[in-house]
Amino acid sequence: MPGYDGIELLSVLGKRGLKSQVLLISGMDPRTLLAAERIATGHGLRILGAVPKPFNMQALRELLTKAMEPPHDITEEELEIAIAEGQFFLEYQPKVNLRSGKIAGAEALARWQRPDHSVLPPMAFIPKIEASYPMKPFTVGNLRAAAGQRRTWAEAGHDVKVAVNISAGMVADATMPDKFTATAGEAKVTPDKIVLEITETGVMADAKRSIEVLTRVRVKGFDLSMGDFGTGYSSMQQLHRMPFNELKIDRSFVAEMITAREAQAIMRSIIDLGHNMALVVCAEGVEDKDTHQALLSLGCDLSQGFYCGRPMRAQIPSSAWLHTTN
Repeated sequence: MPGYDGIELLSVLGKRGLKSQVLLISGMDPRTLLAAERIATGHGLRILGAVPKPFNMQALRELLTKAMEPPHDITEEELEIAIAEGQFFLEYQPKVNLRSGKIAGAEALARWQRPDHSVLPPMAFIPKIEASYPMKPFTVGNLRAAAGQRRTWAEAGHDVKVAVNISAGMVADATMPDKFTATAGEAKVTPDKIVLEITETGVMADAKRSIEVLTRVRVKGFDLSMGDFGTGYSSMQQLHRMPFNELKIDRSFVAEMITAREAQAIMRSIIDLGHNMALVVCAEGVEDKDTHQALLSLGCDLSQGFYCGRPMRAQIPSSAWLHTTN
């Protein structure tokens, strides 16, 4: 913010028509902070709240959680229109090979560009879609767009895999293996270049059906990744029974591995377990160099997090659209 103080910046943001929510944090006295909040509102900015320094982490966490809550006016009709018109788009977060330092793949993360120009992250709309709208069109749309992007990268000389998140309800859908295969075929992408990521809780809803569907998915050539490994009560059981070939260590362990010996011991055990089961091991939530280097020393295969790269739109855009009616 070169050349601006905080009040001037609020004026600039207002003139530019900023649609994002704004959180004010300041070491000034409460009356000055209140005045700043009124100024921001007067400029048409959407104020999430104002927090004085030094701030309480719990209060900050509550405000940020509030910011991620889905708007109460999201309706089933809006979701149908958004999916049909392709209002959703994907950002990609790189997955880096720890040994070579090269990008090995990217995880596709859905975003919703609403008509009011606000952009919502997955946590703001995925629960709503799961509750009131079938996930099949949305997930197939994600896969279509991600596969198209993978093809575009390949044509530009970048041979990387792309990962797509699969919802719990679809893991037990017997039609999905054929649908996924057809969608990849439409994009002229072979299944072995696509990673389908499922959380442990997703396969627990109907374990008997899930193992059948996931095994068919593997037979068709897709990679399968168990996300959030270590957070559920049956991680070991599912890893043994289900045909995964990659596991992603939950960020809660990764975040503490530098400061807590226990977390590092757990990380070492999980990495060794994965390798003994011939699995690729990916650590998510890697946010600094020290953690990245520690994972390298432990023999972890892949690293994903802000240190490697934040989610971003593809610089080489795909011609594939997210919307689908299937």
